[in-house]
Amino acid sequence: MIVAGLTGGIATGKSTVAAIFEAAGARLIDADRIARDAVRKGAPAYHDTVAHFGEAVLQGDGEIDRKRLAAVIFNDPAEQQIARAHRPPAGQTGNHPTPGPDPAGDAGCPGHRRRAAAV
Repeated sequence: MIVAGLTGGIATGKSTVAAIFEAAGARLIDADRIARDAVRKGAPAYHDTVAHFGEAVLQGDGEIDRKRLAAVIFNDPAEQQIARAHRPPAGQTGNHPTPGPDPAGDAGCPGHRRRAAAV
């Protein structure tokens, strides 16, 4: 099995390459989707995030305003260190699959555009 990571800036073709991998039969994982799911309203990381940053990072519907949160974190080196310290270790991504053999034949999380591939 080959494990490939796909990174790059905005509009560099990540989605195009991910689609090519997926069409070729790769099992793909979207780290961006996992990160968004981890802080959705009701998730454990949501509560931790709101407890740390306060309601100032919430949208009107109670979901976290990711742009506002990013502005806080990326403009404060101390907050960046805290954010890095709270990332889960590789492979500990909740209910999302990691690349690799799946004896049940599960193709992964339906509907996710993923950015890591195992081919």
